[in-house]
Amino acid sequence: MPNPTPPISEHHARARHVRGPGVPLLRATWRATLPEEAWNALRWEVDEPTRAFLDAPPDADTWVSLDLLAQAAEAYRRAAAMGLSRLQGSLTANEFADHAHTDYTSPEELLDAMPSIWRHYYDGGVAQVTQRSAGKAEISIWVILPYAPWLTDLFPAWFRQSFEACGCREVNVQYFAPDPGDYCHRYRLRWI
Repeated sequence: MPNPTPPISEHHARARHVRGPGVPLLRATWRATLPEEAWNALRWEVDEPTRAFLDAPPDADTWVSLDLLAQAAEAYRRAAAMGLSRLQGSLTANEFADHAHTDYTSPEELLDAMPSIWRHYYDGGVAQVTQRSAGKAEISIWVILPYAPWLTDLFPAWFRQSFEACGCREVNVQYFAPDPGDYCHRYRLRWI
């Protein structure tokens, strides 16, 4: 299925900053899952601004450079590859989603709010509900992020947890990567 027409240019799709409870939570999860020796090695692998973030993450309302966060995430991925299983990586995404879900009362309300939720947490890119009907929706996010696992792991976990928090059951999220040269990430959701 072809991607919807992008509502923004590639330049405006490039997200540069992020904020929200997930930012300090990611850092806390990374710290909690690495042994002391691996954590110290990770800290010395990154540049000084990233090390400062790892030492004292900002609060949830502070914008953080996505390049900085991507450098930290990639360093964590390499460190975790030495001793974490894939299951632990999945738990990290679920832990993020548990703390970052929204307080909407119905899937319709959550879908209506999707563009503003994106704008609140990301500086760059656009999220739109491109299809919806009873028990299913498709959300398209036109964005260029410096770290792909956010799109493939964290966002699906967030969608699942947020729709469950609205009372939906058996939430299934499918991720569709952009076509070559495109930047539209699609998420097909189904629920009861």
